[in-house]
Amino acid sequence: MEKILEVLKTVARKKLLLIIATAGIAVVLVVFFGLKIFRRVFVATPEKAASIVTQALTISVPEGAYNRQKSFEIKRITLSNLHPQLSTVFVSEVYEVSPTDRIEEFAMRPVVIRYRLPKNLYLGEEYGNVKLAYIPNLSEPIYRTLGGAHIDMDESGAYVEVEAFHASVIGIIADVPQKQKLGLQLIKENSKSVEPVLLLVPDMDRNFLGFVPSTFKQEINLWDEIFPNRTIMYYEYPIVSTKSKSYMNGFRQFSRTSTLSSYLLYEAEKLAAELMRLKSLDFDILAHGIGGLIARLAVERHPEIRNVRKIVLVSTPNKGTNVVNPIYFGTLFFDKPSNIVATNFGLDRSIVDSIKSHLLFYLESIGPIYREISVSSQLLNLLGSPRKDIEYLCVAGNSPPMSINVKGTPIEIFYPELASEVGDGVVTLQSAKIDGVEFFVAEGSFFDCYLSSRFQEKIKTFLAYQPLKIPQYKAETYPEKVSGARESESIQKTTQSLQIKVPNSFTVAQFMKRTKTLQLQNAIDIFQVNSKILIQRDDGLYDIGSKLLYRGELRYAHVVSGKLGFFSDKSAVLYDGNRFSRVDNVNLLNNFVDVLVSDIGIFGVAKEKKLVFYKWENQWKRLADLPGEYAKFVDGDFPHLLTNEAVYVISSTDGSLKELLNSSQINAKGRSVDFTACVRKENLLILGLRSYSVVFYDLSTKAQFIVAEGWIDPIFMGFGDRYLFICGNSSALLFDQKSMNVKGEIHKFNGTLRKILPTAREVYALVDRRIEVYELPQ
Repeated sequence: MEKILEVLKTVARKKLLLIIATAGIAVVLVVFFGLKIFRRVFVATPEKAASIVTQALTISVPEGAYNRQKSFEIKRITLSNLHPQLSTVFVSEVYEVSPTDRIEEFAMRPVVIRYRLPKNLYLGEEYGNVKLAYIPNLSEPIYRTLGGAHIDMDESGAYVEVEAFHASVIGIIADVPQKQKLGLQLIKENSKSVEPVLLLVPDMDRNFLGFVPSTFKQEINLWDEIFPNRTIMYYEYPIVSTKSKSYMNGFRQFSRTSTLSSYLLYEAEKLAAELMRLKSLDFDILAHGIGGLIARLAVERHPEIRNVRKIVLVSTPNKGTNVVNPIYFGTLFFDKPSNIVATNFGLDRSIVDSIKSHLLFYLESIGPIYREISVSSQLLNLLGSPRKDIEYLCVAGNSPPMSINVKGTPIEIFYPELASEVGDGVVTLQSAKIDGVEFFVAEGSFFDCYLSSRFQEKIKTFLAYQPLKIPQYKAETYPEKVSGARESESIQKTTQSLQIKVPNSFTVAQFMKRTKTLQLQNAIDIFQVNSKILIQRDDGLYDIGSKLLYRGELRYAHVVSGKLGFFSDKSAVLYDGNRFSRVDNVNLLNNFVDVLVSDIGIFGVAKEKKLVFYKWENQWKRLADLPGEYAKFVDGDFPHLLTNEAVYVISSTDGSLKELLNSSQINAKGRSVDFTACVRKENLLILGLRSYSVVFYDLSTKAQFIVAEGWIDPIFMGFGDRYLFICGNSSALLFDQKSMNVKGEIHKFNGTLRKILPTAREVYALVDRRIEVYELPQ
């Protein structure tokens, strides 16, 4: 019995040892595989790029980012392990990216961080609703966003990507879930003003837009206080904010045809298109920092822009800046003890801390744009000479922010921008100057010099406007207001609805096939007169076979009732496809915003205190004053005039105006109903709205239908017998007039779309200054 018990005890001991051993092995395996799952290591060398892919995070280190071999460890951190105040800020898992040697270094070339988006955070191509952020210290409730990120998609789904110069704890924070605002935005409209629109083009400092916190319900704006009589707008583009997938699609299309892949050049082309679209408005531009580079590139690369009067450039790095040099910052300041740096360079420790904070903040805010404003930037070589027909003023602050001043220290050699009376913290006074342009020094830094009273008084004087005095018509027989100019056309009302077929959603697609590109380059405009395709170039009018039909500059060209009318060398010219007829010695008024030469007369619209409609009768006869901010004549079967507030038809008998529609009749639910484009086909009006939408309006029934909200910025329209194209800056929406159907695909063009002309068999598109020919869609 005792032997049996002993055997049993021996077996029991062995089983216990086996269980313990098994459990131990299991623990080791769990730890091992847990590390494999939650921790990854990769190595980067100076000679070769390296990358690592985890489930959500991809880190790519470019060649030359570090001057020695560098290993990194990626570790996933659950939100519960973050500081309590941060656990609700981040909306996905957080990853710690740290060097295995525990030596933090600032990369000489930025590391690319790509974070795979959860499905619930990708809202569509038009949204930039997430940002990548990092936590400098896990024990503190502080995080910083990384500017210049963009959203894109590959075969694995959507992701957000950013460039950064150092490793850290990375995660996603959510932004406002709304479609990305781009282009011209309205701060305040003053339709009665005759002064030029004040257009703000900001840098990364949003305070420049002038919004002042107020306890009152009405928002206060700094620039409205300085220029109370003006319409004020600003140009919106993503710097710190995340770029949407749609934005990146447009940027990549631009980059394929541009000599330089540049965000600032891309924005300059878009701003130029906006200025040309609103050619009936005059502008004074007030630009800050890199916004000044965008403004300069827009007007100096596009001499055809004639509606910019003056430009103020505040702290614009015309010759670049050193504050974005990553090698300087990494060598002198990053992860260096402030007291040691202060001792070596003869500075107070508090100043060194301020320098670190300021330089890192600006560099991380502007993201990849840092390349475009460095002193060695290729983009700066594209800046031309100042336009002689535009008056410039250059401004810079006289002191860096945060009491920083490195004047007389070795740091000034690397960062002259940080020396008082030499720079304002971002640019030096020398970089802000342009040869031959007036220069003004304002008190303050890059971030607040525009708030100084001396600067504000200076721009009040510089941008002062004196309206032109227009001589009155001698006979004094014209009516101040044409009978019926504000009375809607009398049309019998019915209860019929407007039957427009609209898709449930829109997609961006190439629904037209390009067949060729015409050899005749450097086109300015294209027209169809009867069956002939005509091309306007700098030196005159050509047919499609490159034959010169008319030599000379064409201005205010319109095709109405099948005839091309234009103004050239003090003559009004009309072409019917066979011969040219002309009226000589027609002197244009200086404040004309558009002119129409047609077979029923010569008309002009001017911007005075109001919009003024004129007719030529051996001199300009003033026919009507019209409300509105801008106006243009509309091509079509009959002569029409479009303002931002109304559509008029011009009488073929006496040239008077009859209003067809005004903006108060559009049911747009509180959105802007400023008209931007128009075409009329019998009783159907198709109108573009500044609120990125299109209105179909039946004149006979008063029925209306709004489509494509948020999908297209309707700048102009191209129409043929069957198809109508509603066109934005680089895209077109198709409407089939026969089936009354709006196509669900939006065609994207590879460049800036300036004109589109559908004929019976094909479509001619003026893209940049080349003419592309497409097959008509089926």
